Amino acid sequence: MKEKILIIGAGWEQLPLVQKARERGLYTIATTTWDKEKIPADKVFEADSRDLELLECIVKQEQPHYLTADECDYSMYAVAYLAEKYRLYGPSLAVQTITNNKFLQRKYVGRSCVLQPEYELCWNLEMAKTAAKKMGYPVMVKPIDNRGSIGVSKVQSERELGKAWLSGVANSHSRMCLVEQCIMGQVLTADGFCDSRGYEFIASSNKEMYPQNPNLAKVVYYPGCFPEDLFRQIKENAGEVVSAVGMNFGFVHLEFIIEEGTERLYFLEAANRGGGVYTSNLVLQHITGIDYCNALLDLAMGKTAEVRCHQTYSCKSIIYFLDFKGDSPITEYLPQMDEECRAIFINRRREYADVKKEAAIGRHGVAILSGASFETLLKIGTKLEQVYCQGAEDCFQLNERNV
Repeated sequence: MKEKILIIGAGWEQLPLVQKARERGLYTIATTTWDKEKIPADKVFEADSRDLELLECIVKQEQPHYLTADECDYSMYAVAYLAEKYRLYGPSLAVQTITNNKFLQRKYVGRSCVLQPEYELCWNLEMAKTAAKKMGYPVMVKPIDNRGSIGVSKVQSERELGKAWLSGVANSHSRMCLVEQCIMGQVLTADGFCDSRGYEFIASSNKEMYPQNPNLAKVVYYPGCFPEDLFRQIKENAGEVVSAVGMNFGFVHLEFIIEEGTERLYFLEAANRGGGVYTSNLVLQHITGIDYCNALLDLAMGKTAEVRCHQTYSCKSIIYFLDFKGDSPITEYLPQMDEECRAIFINRRREYADVKKEAAIGRHGVAILSGASFETLLKIGTKLEQVYCQGAEDCFQLNERNV
């Protein structure tokens, strides 16, 4: 009889993890709020990753030998909770509690030497006004326990604070928010992995943000390009954050910002999971040649996993979010391009009318491209955006020669 693995919160971003588990001969069970028919698992249940009672019923019914998840804070918390209760392999529940709460992240990282914005935990508008006045505008208002920048607002004056506060509270599961000093500068990420030997830094990334929403990335560049001294500082600060929070299992995805003018590096957020939009299970593998998806399964199964990249990169990749108002159906395919660029993944995630503008602006699709030159990849991403609404077949014709 096959050993069973339960993958919690499977969606389009977790398909490589599901496929890898099946390739390893595991009987694969998945939970999802996505399209059940598109998940190639042996058995699929509809279940929200925050519904711990329902997930526990599934565990009791199916009795999986192993649990895992990736790229989702709520799913990782559920894995940690169930692993602790049923004595299975998984990430620390204490760590997942911290990384699912922005206030706790601030408290724990505050024990290190890493810089972070001034902040106040607020549970009413008057507290928010007092905090913002003390820090000086602009400030950020953030739900302490949501994800994907949902409910996050940049506030320029007290006149805007009331609306931002209500949006933050409405999107906070605890109904509490952080009012935080707004640091202006370049946002970057730092990815790592905790294997059987401990934590190792993998790569940083540069982010190009939307001008109309500085909280959302339009293009993400891997590996990031930084001066040697700054790269060393990013790597050291990432290690300090991992140590302060206590992360010791699987992927680490951190966010920092380089302040304009001072060039000081500030910590923004931490997650004990892989970066979303296939960062952990496609992008990192392409730039390093290391199968981190398999390593995550090794850890979930209690096997020894040693994956050391030593910051050696074989190519460049970008995650390019596509904006358009076309109405063609969702499409997933891997077009073959010339040697200078390969599309790892292209997807129209949803139709234009279904997108909540306040949550994602126009990010209705994404292209993940890999090659030798960021300039070439960016040109092709721009071209994809121009033609994508014409249908999937047009994208197969794209290559560097007609960009």
